[in-house]
Amino acid sequence: MMNDAAAFFGLPPVMIGNHDRLPTSGDSVLRVVLRRHRIASVGRLMFLQWPAAHKITEALAWHLTDYLPDTSGGSLFGACVMNAFEVMAATQVSLPDKDKLGQDVLVAYYAGLFEPVAALPEVMVQGSRGSSWDALASPPLGEWLSRHRPAQIMLTGEIQPAALAFSPPALRLAIMQRVVHPSLMGALTHQLTSIIDPPY
Repeated sequence: MMNDAAAFFGLPPVMIGNHDRLPTSGDSVLRVVLRRHRIASVGRLMFLQWPAAHKITEALAWHLTDYLPDTSGGSLFGACVMNAFEVMAATQVSLPDKDKLGQDVLVAYYAGLFEPVAALPEVMVQGSRGSSWDALASPPLGEWLSRHRPAQIMLTGEIQPAALAFSPPALRLAIMQRVVHPSLMGALTHQLTSIIDPPY
């Protein structure tokens, strides 16, 4: 059934063996993704302006790694990063110069960053000895993989049962609560609705 689902999407499963080199941190995952999409310089400037955004993006990178696929054939985390910068840029264009580095731009970045995680329920990660990774309950995938190899990751074509109770905004909020440090989460309290259920 799982192989049939992979064929449905036209994407082979991602196989992670015992001897494959794993990422060591969210920072290492983020650096690879920024370089791949040729936005490392833009990312560096953005994260100098907003260090909290750097910490949150690194935390999401460690939670998802670069292994989880999306339907385009790329990585889900890569889609999160690209969407974040695209939504942020579109917001900046609509604002006067004095507001191009304002709070609305940062909120747009976070909204774009977490928007694609609504696709997580369609991804299945199976590890050794019958184990499986749960994005809402398991440790970050970067940590989990080191303990559960060999592992297989694929798009299933169906929502996993544990996620059926979550609407897309509720799922985004649950992932944020998993990855964002409470001190940083508290600073976003008044913007949460705009982040998890953006108006665009």
